[in-house]
Amino acid sequence: MQSIQSDYSAVLERLAASEPVLQAAEALTRSTSVSIKTLVGSSRAAVVAALWSVGSMPFLVLTSDDKDVDDIVHDLAAFIGADKVAGIRGAVRHSALATGGMIHHEQVDALTRLKDRERFIVVASAAALALRLPAGTELSSSRMNIARGEDIDFEEFVTGLILAGFERTDFVSKPGQVAVHGGIVDVFPGGWDNPLRLEFWGNTIDSIREFEPLSQRSIREHGDVSFLGRVYHEDDATLTSGVMDHVPTQCILVLDGPEAIDAELHRNDSQLESSDWKWPTLRMNPLGETDIIAKTAVQPTYSATIEMLLRSASQLHTRKVSVTLGADGRQNVKRIRELCDALADQIEEDNESDGAAYHRTINAMRWASVALSEGFLWEELGFACLTEHQVFGRQRAQRRSKKQEGGFSLRDLQQLHRGDFVVHADKGIGKFEGLDTIVINGSTVECVKLAFLGGDNLYVHLNYVHKLSKYASEEGAVPKLSKLGSAEWDRKKARAKKRIKDIARDLIKLYALRKSQPGFAFAADTIWQKEFEASFQYEDTPDQAKATSEVKFDMEQATPMDRLICGD
Repeated sequence: MQSIQSDYSAVLERLAASEPVLQAAEALTRSTSVSIKTLVGSSRAAVVAALWSVGSMPFLVLTSDDKDVDDIVHDLAAFIGADKVAGIRGAVRHSALATGGMIHHEQVDALTRLKDRERFIVVASAAALALRLPAGTELSSSRMNIARGEDIDFEEFVTGLILAGFERTDFVSKPGQVAVHGGIVDVFPGGWDNPLRLEFWGNTIDSIREFEPLSQRSIREHGDVSFLGRVYHEDDATLTSGVMDHVPTQCILVLDGPEAIDAELHRNDSQLESSDWKWPTLRMNPLGETDIIAKTAVQPTYSATIEMLLRSASQLHTRKVSVTLGADGRQNVKRIRELCDALADQIEEDNESDGAAYHRTINAMRWASVALSEGFLWEELGFACLTEHQVFGRQRAQRRSKKQEGGFSLRDLQQLHRGDFVVHADKGIGKFEGLDTIVINGSTVECVKLAFLGGDNLYVHLNYVHKLSKYASEEGAVPKLSKLGSAEWDRKKARAKKRIKDIARDLIKLYALRKSQPGFAFAADTIWQKEFEASFQYEDTPDQAKATSEVKFDMEQATPMDRLICGD
């Protein structure tokens, strides 16, 4: 049986030697752009990691929103290590830089490493490109690096912080403040989630701790830290650059959904255009023509059953496809592996041949103690990366921005096929006919072409794809196309709203009826129950004790009980 791995090095090695990656790497080495599409889930990060591993330059990966930044950083860390990658998000944290936005201290470090041309990967959202930053020289000169055991003149250090804009207070509570208590300096740098406590022994830094400002409790100890040693305000004259100004000439640019990035830049009223950037560029999942087709597929749906997982893995094993299953933490890996073994044993009792085949599959599988954000299959290259949370239906949170509005992101368009049914929020049900270019006011623009009843076509500008969603129905059901200019779609929406209200009203009546019906009331705890609970060697956490008490109270009532408790 394979041992538990802490990363995906075997997958990375195979991918780095594959034709799609070598073809893309050759083009990027010639300082030209190359495009690759049909990359699903975490295969995007896998390709970036493979290209980075065979090259010698730093990478800047741009994506459309902050949620994508989190996923890609997580996946890249699984392939190449967390110390080789960092993310820059557009969301403004509490900081000294007011509404202008200030990036986190780790992101300052990431930009500095990128500018210094280290072999490093920075992942940034389109919104992050609007952050106003100090110029390169200013960023470098204002960056303060201190380490435990270092000798620093205590008085000069405190005076320097105050002259750089830090406000001296009795206790620090927000970024931009500093407090002195004897030989202890509390400083809250801009861009940090928590303040730092520096304990001096004379002029020597004896310890560096991050602490919670309200409770004053230490959170973690640091051997060394780096932060901006001055406070920047929104109107600061030194805030003259953006993220792209810190990108060195020798750098590979990766656009994860180029059209989605441009749409997000347009949405934020940015003057930036991806077509203006001159770095060697990898365009992932672009709309339209492409240089390389990556034949990846999404992780199958296993309906939260181990049997379906094993059946699929066994079929892949028969086709010479290596399967890696990742779960967050060694305990979760052991748990799912034990479930697989137990099922194989059970099947072997009824059918020795099938059970033995499943055991061979389990023994051949690779197991990783970190789960990728989304599983994928790349059967052409002979491997599959599956995730435990998807096996059990524990999907990650929906992407933000356009997804929260209930419509398409531009990435969703890449999953559509000609002839798929699509719902336009205002016009009704149409048929996806691909992308088409049309001329509007003398300018050529790319639009989504939808076919409606009667041969009418609707061209939807890419800035308005959030109004589209894929038609969902029972398998095989064919909807009736809507008629443009008709009021029928508005009538359908009105009927649907009424139906929703009727269902809600029925549910309220149902729960009122249930509340009035007698249920079974359990007896209160006996002495034996209490003794049994007292024998448990661990003390309940406050949340566990509260949940136990509330459940017992509900069970002792003579009314039907509705309660769901979820734990990690």
